[in-house]
Amino acid sequence: MAAVERGRRQDSSNRRLGCERSTITCRVIESRQAAGLVREQAFATQGLARPARRGCRRHDYALPLKEDITMQRFTLQTAESAPEKSRPALKALEEKFGFLPNVMATMANNPVLLNGFVSSFGSFHGGSFDEIEKQVLLLTNAVTIKCPWTVAAHSTFAIEDGIAESEVKAIRDGSLPTDPKYAALSALTRALIENKGNVSDADIDAFTSAGYSEAQILEVVTGVGVSTMAATTTNMAGTPIEERFQPQAWSPAAAIAA
Repeated sequence: MAAVERGRRQDSSNRRLGCERSTITCRVIESRQAAGLVREQAFATQGLARPARRGCRRHDYALPLKEDITMQRFTLQTAESAPEKSRPALKALEEKFGFLPNVMATMANNPVLLNGFVSSFGSFHGGSFDEIEKQVLLLTNAVTIKCPWTVAAHSTFAIEDGIAESEVKAIRDGSLPTDPKYAALSALTRALIENKGNVSDADIDAFTSAGYSEAQILEVVTGVGVSTMAATTTNMAGTPIEERFQPQAWSPAAAIAA
């Protein structure tokens, strides 16, 4: 009799355990269904492409294009809100431009970057290249580095400084300007970036044959440094393009298509 009674108790315990497992299973299923609904809503609101069900791992969701999900990672500082050591530079830049470009407002989060950039920027702009040459060089760098912010900014400045819009378009499309001297400058700075400084004798000869000196090659290197700091900052930080530069908005795909 004792054995029978133990059997009955065991059966009762198993039934209760089965019910508990069933309840837990139902809750897990409901939780997964709710999570699935959240993912479906995320796909709809963020433009995420759902994976194919067959042969796809659980987390293999197709992301949208990078430019669609880039978020602004740093505050756009002002001369009043920036760290103390960034403020003098910001005030000087605002006086120079008549406004504070977003790239500098982003850099201002760290005085080391901002002040290093401003020093190089001032040195480059105080060099031997005229205003049009500077913008040819800086716009070429921006396109080569594939930076939407600096392309939009330098396209605007180039046109304002008197460069023909057809020349600006050529550089934005990844081609060279038609003017032989500007073409030589554009070709050298592009080669420096693409080849990480390892340019050929032919690259150097083409530059000097256009009327530039060998010493000016090092000035081009300075321009590459300025562009690299600006482009790396804005690409990494997701720096927004100001309304003033929006008419010259650009994407790397546009250059490839051209």
